[in-house]
Amino acid sequence: MVISIIITGMSANIFIIPILAYTYNEISFVFIISTIIITPILCITFFSGYINLLISFIFPKISIITMWISKIMFGIFNYIANISSKINFLRIQIITPNFIVIAFYYLIVLYFTFLYKKSHKPKIKKCFIIVIVISLVFTIVKNYNRNFEIHFIDVGQGDSTLIITKQNTKILIDGGGSEIGDYDVGEKVLVPYLLDRGIKNIDYIIISHFDEDHCGGLVAVIEKLKVKNVIIAKQFKSSSNYEKFIELTQNKKIKLIDVEAGSRINIDTDVYIDVIWPNSNKIINENILNNNSLVCKIKYKNFSMLCTGDVEELAEVQILEQYKGKQILKSDILKVAHHGSKSSSIDGVLAEIKPQIALIGVGKNNKFGHPNNGVLERLQTLKCKIYRTDECGEISIIVNNQGKIKNIKTHIK
Repeated sequence: MVISIIITGMSANIFIIPILAYTYNEISFVFIISTIIITPILCITFFSGYINLLISFIFPKISIITMWISKIMFGIFNYIANISSKINFLRIQIITPNFIVIAFYYLIVLYFTFLYKKSHKPKIKKCFIIVIVISLVFTIVKNYNRNFEIHFIDVGQGDSTLIITKQNTKILIDGGGSEIGDYDVGEKVLVPYLLDRGIKNIDYIIISHFDEDHCGGLVAVIEKLKVKNVIIAKQFKSSSNYEKFIELTQNKKIKLIDVEAGSRINIDTDVYIDVIWPNSNKIINENILNNNSLVCKIKYKNFSMLCTGDVEELAEVQILEQYKGKQILKSDILKVAHHGSKSSSIDGVLAEIKPQIALIGVGKNNKFGHPNNGVLERLQTLKCKIYRTDECGEISIIVNNQGKIKNIKTHIK
């Protein structure tokens, strides 16, 4: 009887694995241990409970002893359940499976449950071979002829951009975050977002600066996913977030790359990043984190995107002085500085960039009044298309193999 109950419990857990993977991005094999250990205890507990119920009608005084036994068994049951819930090495975080993978899983379960003894029949074998071939073809087609992708992620009042190159190199620029409350943008939004898109490995994380609304969400990403490199600007002031990330990258053995104006990072074929700012010869001490944000230009063939962190007018004046008339700032897409704050995006800089598209990461009804109407008017004067996460949700941009913007989609929640 006990063995039968154990098998039933194991079967039920095997059946719900895809549901847990799809819902929570996690597979736990704790059930193997807990089912084998807990099931006999649970059987004894229920059995003693029934005995206690019968005895209580005939010998009320003796029932106190059997009740005490039941109480001990329930205590052991709860103790083992609590210990099992804390076994982390048997929990595996996975990408969100698509419906074809889930269907394929259940076909395999069905095969071994009902059809295994009939597997000598040619028709059944052919059916399963066809399913396997279709799954492989789907996977190959999905990854063939990939375009250059930009996903401006809706993380509320913050910035986060995912770039996937034609060679499937994944770059994450900033990760949003919040200084208000206990809500973890990384755990609740960013990590599920990446896993839902089949991303468990990040090749490069670029941190523009160490304000919470740019780096806070990246803690969960680094802790839960595999990250190869972290790129940061040369720091002119330490901060608690900076120290936290230094310790985190060291513990995770992630390569940390310090850059400043003039640095170039070669990503893969036809893709590189030029660092525009900060400049250690022109340190700005006022609002030092924002004004020394990492400003970088991502280049792919004829396409370019300028990411500006939270630089303000003081930094923009210095950048304009250094690069005016050199075509270095000119970019197809501009990630608007400081969420469209009135303290950023001066006329001279915008005139040098000449963006076709402006992306603004901003939360709905935020207390800062972002984006500023003056900034929006300056962008509109340039006939620039403006996309905001508070109005559009996620903004996805596809760049074709010639380096031309092919498609723009918004994903309103």
